[in-house]
Amino acid sequence: MNANRRALSLLASVLVSLFVGVAGLAPAGAQTSAAEPASLAPLTASIQSPPGDARVARRFAVDGVVNGTYRNLWLVVRVGDLYWPKEPKLSPVKGRWTGWVNEGGRPPGGRFEVLLIDVPDAPSAAFEAWLGEGRRTGRYPGIRQAEVREAAILDRRSYQLAGS
Repeated sequence: MNANRRALSLLASVLVSLFVGVAGLAPAGAQTSAAEPASLAPLTASIQSPPGDARVARRFAVDGVVNGTYRNLWLVVRVGDLYWPKEPKLSPVKGRWTGWVNEGGRPPGGRFEVLLIDVPDAPSAAFEAWLGEGRRTGRYPGIRQAEVREAAILDRRSYQLAGS
């Protein structure tokens, strides 16, 4: 009986590792690195507005809430497997946050997703560097999802550009 439990535990660990390694995503609040503290409070967060499937302008505010211990909260636009971080990094006050999305591209059919993600310091610094390079060059190439493996997606909403 104990052998069965150990085998099931090992299988669960392997499946979680595969999910994190292959999909590049970790469940909200999951630890993805041995360097992270073991005492993280459970993390919950959500996008409160605009509601999913809303028609939005190219620039619009996104509001939400967060509870628990987070690392670095970002809004990112996702189209397919490409991410575009939106600045600035979110700075919640008393569990509430507001960010801005400026959708300057041409997503297929005018549809795109906004993700609320939590990332460790290294990807957050990479987002900052990418945004700085974009301001310098005027080019913002999408970041492949595989390059943001440690992102925990906390919430997501689909939107439609008005007039599309």
